Amino acid sequence: MNESEISIVIEASREETWDALFTQYGDIHVHNPTMDSSNYLNDAAVGEVGAGRHVRFSDKLYLEESIVDADEYNSFTVVAMDHNLPFLDEMSATYELSSTADGMTEVKMTSQNSTTPGFMIFLMRGKTVNKANYSDVVKNYA
Repeated sequence: MNESEISIVIEASREETWDALFTQYGDIHVHNPTMDSSNYLNDAAVGEVGAGRHVRFSDKLYLEESIVDADEYNSFTVVAMDHNLPFLDEMSATYELSSTADGMTEVKMTSQNSTTPGFMIFLMRGKTVNKANYSDVVKNYA
């Protein structure tokens, strides 16, 4: 599995951020304009361990994922159950929330993923891989 991490500081309390990301888990399209739509799966109505969602990125691309672990107001982990995203195989992400000194919230997302075929991860990361740099690229990213 490959791992990547991104962080963002949000102008909201940790509780408000938790509500938007976790409690309203099935309505992510409201907070993320890159998603056309989203909805809960399997009769879920609120974010909780075991809740799933269907996210549509476009007319053709979708992702279904479920919450598998949560530590209220601190972190939660989701795992992709089904999708048709090109070249991606397994996917999961952990979201960690922490309060900043000025009352805002830092959200760190650590994602793990694998690709099929495996070398696609290098192209997705913007690396050109050739015979001369293959060993170095694999050492840094594998």
